[in-house]
Amino acid sequence: MVWMAACRFLSRLGGDKRFTSGFFINRARGTLMKYQAQEFNDGLREKINAGEADAKKLCEVLEANYKGLFSERKMEFDIAFDREGDEIFAPPYSSSIAIGMFSEEDEVIHIIRIWECERSFFGLPVSLQIPGSKVTGVFMEETFEEIQEELKEVIQEFLLEE
Repeated sequence: MVWMAACRFLSRLGGDKRFTSGFFINRARGTLMKYQAQEFNDGLREKINAGEADAKKLCEVLEANYKGLFSERKMEFDIAFDREGDEIFAPPYSSSIAIGMFSEEDEVIHIIRIWECERSFFGLPVSLQIPGSKVTGVFMEETFEEIQEELKEVIQEFLLEE
């Protein structure tokens, strides 16, 4: 799911052929909590909705703060909140923040997963409801401030390298 979000993120940028050298995808280093279907409840739903709302706000703030700076340096910066699926507790559903930074020499995409609900069979993700398959969810257990700090570190590190 996160890889698909990165692909959609890249396609939004036009899908050109400039991703040849130095391109990599960096996944978040936060704490993830795994939930079984029987643990899905209104409290968790509220927590996920709050996390997604915070993620949207964070994307807007960081875009406003860094878009101009990247433009001045002749680099590209894009950040987006991505959601796939309609129902939080029905697979496949995922929400994440994807940030992309591009210069002449380097390209970086950093993804922070907020919530992902998937069906698996013997630990492998499946799309069909196979008897014996299980629905699980993974939630990023970081505060808004911790996520903001992580993204700022990634951005600053990219800017310092250029």
